[in-house]
Amino acid sequence: MLTEMNTDQYLTLLLGHLDLQTGRMVMTQAGHPFPVLQRANGDIKFLGNGGFPIGLIEDAAFDQFDLMLELGDRVLILSDGIMECVDPAGNMLRDEGLLDLVRENKSLRGNDFLEALIWNLNGFACDQEFPDDVSAILIEYEDPNRETA
Repeated sequence: MLTEMNTDQYLTLLLGHLDLQTGRMVMTQAGHPFPVLQRANGDIKFLGNGGFPIGLIEDAAFDQFDLMLELGDRVLILSDGIMECVDPAGNMLRDEGLLDLVRENKSLRGNDFLEALIWNLNGFACDQEFPDDVSAILIEYEDPNRETA
């Protein structure tokens, strides 16, 4: 496909803006894996429509979407290497496997959540080397008026 378009350069992107006072989050997705929204009550879903990577199609339009975060909600932004993680039989984790891991670690917050996610991935892969980069950003929406230390 890239050969037909005379390019081998492209990138994925997820650009977001979060208003910390209102909880409104606006995102634009350009071929990047779907972010995961986990509501404070445990409900979970993928966000966005995917879209095309930047540089793949000339003059591509990128859709914007928005959501309202409530206190205790969180958004997980991740690299595709997480869903492409494989077990010893060669089965990829995929979307549903990721959602299962997020559900399993619902009670954990911040770095504890991210560390548990990586340990769970390592367990799924039975200590095999990850085939691709594994990275994630966790956004947890908390009381904007809370005093921090």
